[in-house]
Amino acid sequence: MFRAIHGETANHPHIALSLNNLGVNYRNTQQYDKAMECDLEALTMYWAIYGERANHPNIARSLNNLGVNYINTQQYDKAMECELEALTMYRAIFTLLTV
Repeated sequence: MFRAIHGETANHPHIALSLNNLGVNYRNTQQYDKAMECDLEALTMYWAIYGERANHPNIARSLNNLGVNYINTQQYDKAMECELEALTMYRAIFTLLTV
């Protein structure tokens, strides 16, 4: 529905959130290839929206989701990279919020 409203190729936070949620559902049903596609598309969309260097909770959440998918497919080095990047981002975000 969001793509029908915003356009098939639009970058919008609601579309990226839907992709994240779809990825979670694919992961829960052990469809890891489809989950990975959704995770990567959501992350790419968030980067397009907020900037690749932005510290944003939506980007961090997508990195976490991607890390979980890498764990499920036994790609532990990639998982660690995503999880550490997400943690660094969350720390940067919440440090700014508590100052």
